[in-house]
Amino acid sequence: MTKTHNLPAGSLRKLPTRRENVRDDLVADYVGLLTNSSTRVMQLGQSWIAAECERRGARLETTDNRASTELDLLVLGEGLGFSLMAEHWSSASARLKIGGVLLIAASSHGAAARLADTLFIDPNWAFEDMIGGEVAVFRRIRKSKQATETPAVATRPAEPSKPQPTGLMAGVMRTLFKDRSAPLNRTR
Repeated sequence: MTKTHNLPAGSLRKLPTRRENVRDDLVADYVGLLTNSSTRVMQLGQSWIAAECERRGARLETTDNRASTELDLLVLGEGLGFSLMAEHWSSASARLKIGGVLLIAASSHGAAARLADTLFIDPNWAFEDMIGGEVAVFRRIRKSKQATETPAVATRPAEPSKPQPTGLMAGVMRTLFKDRSAPLNRTR
């Protein structure tokens, strides 16, 4: 048998606040586990997550603050284009402490998807969870040994140097086509 509560006529029952969708409730619960009054948070882009952190007592940092304060949580919100992300990524990620958490909202498209894919294979970051198929959670496990904090990018290996041909015809060809020192890739 289920117990029911009777309310007097004219009274309202207060319902708990609900967010737009279940994913947002899950993210809010996760943020609640991470934040307290000593948590330092920075957000780049548009998101309600930093407001939720502040509501739970966390201190919000800005990109203008050049202090050496280490961050506990870094949030990359939606609407963050590649140029804006690249502009602030190195300074913001350098401030995230070892063991700090990175939340990437809207990680399934755009610049956020490229960053999430790169961090997934970067040895300095550990993928922890995907909340609602949209918010990727990464944890910093070590600091980068590079001077800048750019994620590792696959580069093409250098081609071995070939000996330069000698002779009259080779000299004429080098003189006429001196800007064509790199070999051309030819596909058939």
